[in-house]
Amino acid sequence: MKHVCLLLLSWTLFATPLKGQINGTLQGVVTDSTGAALVGASVTVSSRMVGFVENVRTDDRGRYRITNLPLAPLYVQITMQGFARRTGSMKSARMYP
Repeated sequence: MKHVCLLLLSWTLFATPLKGQINGTLQGVVTDSTGAALVGASVTVSSRMVGFVENVRTDDRGRYRITNLPLAPLYVQITMQGFARRTGSMKSARMYP
């Protein structure tokens, strides 16, 4: 079975001054084991703690971007037909001005 590689380009937290909330952005590139971009791969980010779920598809270069992520533990899942499912989790880091 083919394997999917996930390159997380950034996990950024930033303050939203008007709301006083902290949100995050996750972006990256999904590639196969040879480094070729996977077009149309499904990237899902969720948090059971706050009831958050967001799903996007990778673009023609395998890139994805998910914004307005909650400051909570997150679960990431990447799927594409013909490839093994990849999963991971991350904890948000708090940033102070």
